[in-house]
Amino acid sequence: MHQNNIDESLKKLTGSIITYIIRIIDCKYTNYFLFLQQNNMKRFHFLEKYRFKRGLLYIYGIREAFRSHILSKGSKSHLQILSSFLSLYKTQQDKQSMKLLESIRYQAGKLHLWERHQERMLRSLRELYTETDLANKLEQKGLLEIIDERLNISSLPQNKTYKIRLIYDGKGIERLEAQSYTPLELQHLYLHHVTNDFSYAHKALNRDCLNPFDDTNRIPLFIRDGLLTDSSFSNIILEIKGELWTPQRPLLRGVMRGHLLDKRLIKEANLSLEDLAQASSIYLINAMLPLERAIKLSPQQIIGLKNP
Repeated sequence: MHQNNIDESLKKLTGSIITYIIRIIDCKYTNYFLFLQQNNMKRFHFLEKYRFKRGLLYIYGIREAFRSHILSKGSKSHLQILSSFLSLYKTQQDKQSMKLLESIRYQAGKLHLWERHQERMLRSLRELYTETDLANKLEQKGLLEIIDERLNISSLPQNKTYKIRLIYDGKGIERLEAQSYTPLELQHLYLHHVTNDFSYAHKALNRDCLNPFDDTNRIPLFIRDGLLTDSSFSNIILEIKGELWTPQRPLLRGVMRGHLLDKRLIKEANLSLEDLAQASSIYLINAMLPLERAIKLSPQQIIGLKNP
């Protein structure tokens, strides 16, 4: 009986503290936070998304993560529920301090695919930050005008290719510069398997997670859940029997990849190591490397790939 009273007190305390934390950080709810207990602490329903003051900040998958945690821990997990919630909150706080990066190709007097870069920036700004100053400015003025105001890109020589490098967060653009661009000379890719929860959904300035090798000259090709994703700096395209295919679930949905899909020059599919081994060519594309200038490799240049 005494133990039951302790359990009940812990349940109430956990729910109260979580609700109190949300009130402290001044949330504006899409729906009010819901904490329901059923079946002896084995089933919980949590609010799946929050609308935070001064912008949108969504936390997806909380219900699934918490339910999995509860089912694995059983009825002795009251304090672990609170710990999990605090961990999720800390993750969101870390995202607030994240710096993001865009690399835009300027060639022949044109800022290529700038609309797609702007769309990606707006998507990341809305998903990651409570501050919306930059998002508002992008919607009002447009990325092309903002860049031209600060760099006067029209004055750059038109016989060279430049990388317009933009570092930003929710508050604004921290750094904007034009760098003369020389394509990477690449001879090999190295297969690197990652866990199923490995993610690089936003183009972050900190790319440590994309550099798993001590030797920075070893460029990884990431395999997740047995399927091809991306290299550390590009999306990939396989040429198989004359058709061009790109992984359906890349780490990052690059602007060049999206452009080629919309133009129906490439198609999506779940691509395996067997598909990689059977490809006649492998193309590495990104914003700086359109398909006609893509880095081209053969399956023999993929280290760790077995012959079919």
